[in-house]
Amino acid sequence: MIISIAAIYGYGVLADNENVRNLGLRLSEATFYSGLINLSTRFLIGRGRPNISESQYDFRPLDFSWDYSAFPSAHTTLAFAYSTVMAKEYNNFFWKFGWYSLSALVGFARTHNDQHWLSDVLMGAALGYFIGEFANNHKTNQLNNSPGTAVPQPIVNFKIPISL
Repeated sequence: MIISIAAIYGYGVLADNENVRNLGLRLSEATFYSGLINLSTRFLIGRGRPNISESQYDFRPLDFSWDYSAFPSAHTTLAFAYSTVMAKEYNNFFWKFGWYSLSALVGFARTHNDQHWLSDVLMGAALGYFIGEFANNHKTNQLNNSPGTAVPQPIVNFKIPISL
């Protein structure tokens, strides 16, 4: 992910393409927030992974071992955050379907390999989606708010009739 984000941002800078540069920034923001929220949540909750725990109700809050850091799935969170930012780039069903399908495959692989419970993956997907939407829609990420870009001001015409 980091390599692709750096490549996208770098291309935007080198090609002087504000849209691509902004995409790289939104991907960076979504990745940073996803990692921060996910890691802090999973160690606070301390849910056991399916490969070491027989019950999905095995919790050890504030246990900082990797075996008790299943909820939510970080891979799924990051995949959905990235895909949500990328899916917004084009208003095309197949483009969006492709990105979200790749993310769903990540979640499937995490449950299939006994690394996460289904609820870990579903919460990770929801977190990633909403973080990606935040990165896409936050006012600081809108191109008309970028530094050096003049924001058009409304034209106001006042006519004051003067009679003598």
